[in-house]
Amino acid sequence: MNVSVLSSSDKHLIDLVRGCGVHATPLSVDGLGTLAQPAARQPDAIVVDQRDHGAILPEIIAIKRLHPLTGVLMVLPRLDGALVLEAMRAGVNECVAEPVTREELYNALQRIAAQRPAPKRGDVFAIIGAKGGIGATTVAVNVAAMLNKLRPSSTLLIDLHMTYGDAGVFLAAEPRFSIVDALEHMDRMDATFLRSLMTQTKSGLHLLPSSERAVSVAFDAARVQTLIGLASREFGYVVLDGPRDDPAVLDSL
Repeated sequence: MNVSVLSSSDKHLIDLVRGCGVHATPLSVDGLGTLAQPAARQPDAIVVDQRDHGAILPEIIAIKRLHPLTGVLMVLPRLDGALVLEAMRAGVNECVAEPVTREELYNALQRIAAQRPAPKRGDVFAIIGAKGGIGATTVAVNVAAMLNKLRPSSTLLIDLHMTYGDAGVFLAAEPRFSIVDALEHMDRMDATFLRSLMTQTKSGLHLLPSSERAVSVAFDAARVQTLIGLASREFGYVVLDGPRDDPAVLDSL
C-alpha cells in the first residue's frame, strides 16, 4: 500500500505510518495540489495531520471529487462531533485523534484498503524447464516477444534466475539494474520504482533481467511473490523465466 503523508509538525507521524507496514512518503502542500489535478497519479491513501490546519484544505475536497478511490485518513486534535462531520463532508474516509498510536493508524489504513476494489491483474506465465539445457529461456523470450507484439508495451519478462541468467543476452539488452536490485529494495517498491529498474529492449518488450553479480543472501518466497503481484498489476502480461531448483521462486508461484 502506497501512502503519502502530508508534512506535519509531528515528525513521528510518518514513522508511525511506516510502522504499519506500508510504503510511506512525505508530501508537501504543493504536492497535495498536484494530486488534486485530474490526471495525477494517486497514492492508495493520504494521511493528513489536521492538527496543523484550521480548516480542511480545499485540495483534499478536490482530490476526493476527482479521485474518489483515493483514501484519506485525517489526524484530528480530538474526536469532536463537528470536526468529524466536517471531515466526512469533505470525503475523508477515516479519522483518528490524539494520542495517535500505530495500532489506530494500522486499523484505519486496513479499513481504507478494504474499501478499495480489487486491482485488475494481468496474466502471468511461468516457463520452467524439467531439466537444464532444454531451451526454457528460449521459450520464455519468444512467448514474451509474441505477447508484446499482440499488445505493444503490454509485456514484462522477468528473469527469475537470480544470477547469470540468459534472457538479457537473448534480447541484446544492456541493463543497468536486475531482479536482485528489486528484491533487495522491496521496502521502497512501488510501480514507479519497479519501472525505473526495467530495461526496455529494442523490440519494445520490458525486461527485468538476472544479475551479473553474485548474491550472498537468499530471498524468501514472500518477496518474490510480492514483486510478481506488483508486476501483474502494471502489465497485461508477465512472463517468468524460472529456475527449476530455487525453492523460494517455486514457492512464490
